[in-house]
Amino acid sequence: MYSLGLGLPKKEEAMGFFYYEQAAKLGDVMGLSNMAYAYEVGQGVERDLVKAIELYQRAADAGEENAIKSLKRLQDELLASEERPAKTATKAAAKKNSEEN
Repeated sequence: MYSLGLGLPKKEEAMGFFYYEQAAKLGDVMGLSNMAYAYEVGQGVERDLVKAIELYQRAADAGEENAIKSLKRLQDELLASEERPAKTATKAAAKKNSEEN
């Protein structure tokens, strides 16, 4: 409710994160998954993709389906972003080499 601002005059994302954290500490798998999402997008907490992956992994290990999907998506996005600079650098090097010859 706090994270979405439902029934409140305004969103209180930090308070929403607090309750996700409390639920996770009590063993609630959805609390873990919600914390992971909050870290992924920076909702109520500073964005931290490493922490997001760690929490998604814990929730996925417990069988939470959305966490499994989110973990896979986030890992795929990170791999794709790591490959892009390498391809760009390779293309730039090839272009430079062809210009020199």
